[in-house]
Amino acid sequence: MARIACLLTILCLSAALHAEEQTQEFNVATKGNVLGNPHERLDGVSIDAKADEFWGHADQKTLERREKAEGPYPKVTVTGSATTGPDGAFTIEVKVKLVGQRIPKVKWGKPPVETCYAQVTFTASKPGYVTRTTLIMVTPIEPINTVYLSQFVKAVTISGRAVSKSNSPLGDVKLYLASEGEYLIRDHIRPPQGPLPQAKTDKDGFFKFEGVDPVGSSGRMIIPDSENLAVDPKSPHWYGISLPNDSSELKVGDVAFWPAGGIKVTFLDQKGAKAIVGTHLEMVEPSGGRYLTLRSFIEQGVYEFTRLPEGRYQLTAGGVEDANVTIPNIEVKG
Repeated sequence: MARIACLLTILCLSAALHAEEQTQEFNVATKGNVLGNPHERLDGVSIDAKADEFWGHADQKTLERREKAEGPYPKVTVTGSATTGPDGAFTIEVKVKLVGQRIPKVKWGKPPVETCYAQVTFTASKPGYVTRTTLIMVTPIEPINTVYLSQFVKAVTISGRAVSKSNSPLGDVKLYLASEGEYLIRDHIRPPQGPLPQAKTDKDGFFKFEGVDPVGSSGRMIIPDSENLAVDPKSPHWYGISLPNDSSELKVGDVAFWPAGGIKVTFLDQKGAKAIVGTHLEMVEPSGGRYLTLRSFIEQGVYEFTRLPEGRYQLTAGGVEDANVTIPNIEVKG
């Protein structure tokens, strides 16, 4: 009897693993507009529709967790393309094909109706402009969708020359363009979304960033890909540059980089054990008054500051055994 039950279980599992694949196909029309600067003609913008590989989830790991709980998502194929007219408007016929053992459903419309769906990414692109994308869900019960791709603006080219503290050209140096927050939060460059724009200096120190997105441009910093160099703290470039909204080119002139160094700080309590430091921890360059937060947490009570322009600093720390600590005249050498 036990052998029969076991055989039945194996047969049931085999049937589940080899369940017949389902296929669902549907077409939807999508109307939309590409929105940019009011004075620009946005005709000739290419619009392409593709399937979102993560099915609307944030990343592959999130998708895998959902599949573990609900079953695998089907293979999805999405095709469709169009070109905008003079006013930036477009209509695109999107073809969707789902193939898999499970076709996910949602309740959609008024009144709600259960239907299959797909997550579709629409991309707007044109030479000389910043590429924009947007994600929407399409279903066969809503044959016409509307989509807007906003902030479609010209990309900016940033050029200049990298020089040393003594004003000599710095050749063969890799540079990044990052917001102040991306650069100063930690001692290494960690962009929140995708790679940072980068450039490399020639033998005379000249560099050029191309295809830069000017949207959200306040506080951009040109920084070297080296722990031995840092932006001149007395230079206006230290406080970042603003990108133009009405021009596709920005010349920043000479950008000076000083020799840089670092220090490791260990906080001890009265018994000699490593102390827990509160959230207030700063290195200040007194003459410039610039607050530096280029630090990384090593372990309890141990912090490391890197990429500090050479000079003298003051360290302030709060929350060390419920007290504030100030250590003046710390020399950092490059």
